[in-house]
Amino acid sequence: MDYVDHTFTDERVALDGNTFKNCTFENCTLVHEGGPVTFENFGLRGSVKFDLGGGESTVKLLDYFGRALGYVEIMGRRYNLVPDGTWNAEEALKNYNGPAASGFGGNA
Repeated sequence: MDYVDHTFTDERVALDGNTFKNCTFENCTLVHEGGPVTFENFGLRGSVKFDLGGGESTVKLLDYFGRALGYVEIMGRRYNLVPDGTWNAEEALKNYNGPAASGFGGNA
């Protein structure tokens, strides 16, 4: 589904298979199971959490948000971006034992 100029407030938002253009997420939980998702201009307000289960493609999604926010938080641990604008995805993955997944349509 394509969402354009939409504000999501106090809800769980399924990301897989959706496109979000000029959307704002306020006090939401973003749910990603590993399917393709595309963002074009987005805003985050309040507390935005992630419910993730998509393996490598989820790490790509976190990387995308990390670049937009300057950090990502995984299981209560904050990973700040290093000065060149990257973060250590291998460190984030080393204890991940979930299923492998493919596909991420984001604009990283």
